[in-house]
Amino acid sequence: MHHRVGNSLQIIASVLAMDARQVQSAEARRHLQNAHRRILAVATMQRQLQMPRDDCNVEIAAYLDHLAETLAGSVVTDPARIVIDVQSDMNNVAPETAMNLGLIVTELVINALKHAFLADTEGRITIRYRVQGYRWQLSVSDNGNGMQVSDQIRHETGLGKTIVAVLVRQIGGEFEASTTVGGSGNTLSIKGVHKPLRDDPCAMAARQAHE
Repeated sequence: MHHRVGNSLQIIASVLAMDARQVQSAEARRHLQNAHRRILAVATMQRQLQMPRDDCNVEIAAYLDHLAETLAGSVVTDPARIVIDVQSDMNNVAPETAMNLGLIVTELVINALKHAFLADTEGRITIRYRVQGYRWQLSVSDNGNGMQVSDQIRHETGLGKTIVAVLVRQIGGEFEASTTVGGSGNTLSIKGVHKPLRDDPCAMAARQAHE
């Protein structure tokens, strides 16, 4: 089933990419390209979350590292110009939580690419995940000199803003935005509290196999 879902997402992404090349409208092309990038990101996350059992917990640092590599290859048009960096504490989370956090990161990275960097400028997007006990904070920041975060949010009225709002509500998080002093660089962050994880059946099975 997972394999078929992954193949279907790849087919949809390919169709969208082909349509984007054929349309004449620049606005329509941009929307199709954004949809293509989102589906590629979802397909990658779906493949990464494929485990021997669906209820295995996910190590978030490795998950975000892999996601950043995927975004650099599929969303960043010039990886030599824009670098995506990950700074993450190690922490196990439920698969559904990992998927939601991954989708949020994808949307915030797309937002930074759209608004933060002026044409032909170099920059860095940093994904940070910090955890203390059950409390956690996820942020995506940039060192760009483009649109300030308050204007970004005001202009981002489409699908991306809706997706982030829904996902933040689903995980019971709070959304915050700030601009670096001097106006160069923005940070969009979500903070919340993880529910205690149930015993990981994959880890339990591994322990039993060694007993």
